[in-house]
Amino acid sequence: MTTAPLADREPQPGTVPRGSPRCGLPRFTTEPHEPSPRRMRFEQLLRRVTYLVVFGVVTAALAGVAGLRTADASTSNDDVALTVFYAQATRPGIATPFEIDIVPAEPGPLPETITVEVSSEYLSMFDENGLDPQPDPATSDGTVETWIYQLDDVMRLHIDFDARFQPNIHSGMTGTVRIAGPGIAPAEVEFRTWVFP
Repeated sequence: MTTAPLADREPQPGTVPRGSPRCGLPRFTTEPHEPSPRRMRFEQLLRRVTYLVVFGVVTAALAGVAGLRTADASTSNDDVALTVFYAQATRPGIATPFEIDIVPAEPGPLPETITVEVSSEYLSMFDENGLDPQPDPATSDGTVETWIYQLDDVMRLHIDFDARFQPNIHSGMTGTVRIAGPGIAPAEVEFRTWVFP
C-alpha cells in the first residue's frame, strides 16, 4: 500500500488546505481601535461638563452659597406669636441653628404652662449638644417631641436647640413646631431644611 504525497492529499472536511487564504475567518489584533469622530466629540463634551460642574461647586462653596443659610418662619394669633429660626440650607457635620421664640400677642406675661411640639423626624437629623432651657417634662411618642415649660411671670420664652447636622444625612426634610397651652389658641409653623453636599 502506497501513501500519496502530502501535497497530493485531498483536504479533509472542515480543514483549510495549506497555503490557502483563511477566507471568512475574523482577524484578531491587539492594536487599539481608533475612536470615531462622533465618540471623540461626545467624550470631549462630557469632560467639559464635568469640569464646569466641579468648578461651579467649588466656586459656590468659596462664595458661601453652598454653606449655612438661615431663615425664620412665624405665625401669630390673638394669644401668642411664634417664630422659628432654622437653617434653610446646611451641610453635613456643621453646627446648625434651631431656635424657637414665643411671646404674648398682647403686653403681659405668657401663660404659666406652654407645650411645644416638634416633629421627631426633623430633630433626628441633628446630633444634639443641649437644649436651653430644659423642659419639665420632655416626652416623645416617636412622631412628636413634646416639651412642657412651667413659666412664672415670663414675658418671653426663647428655646435654643444646640446641635450639629449629622454627617451621614444628605437629604433635607420638612419640620413643624406647634405650641399650645391652657387659655391660648394653638399656633403652628412649617419649614424645610435643604442639605448641600
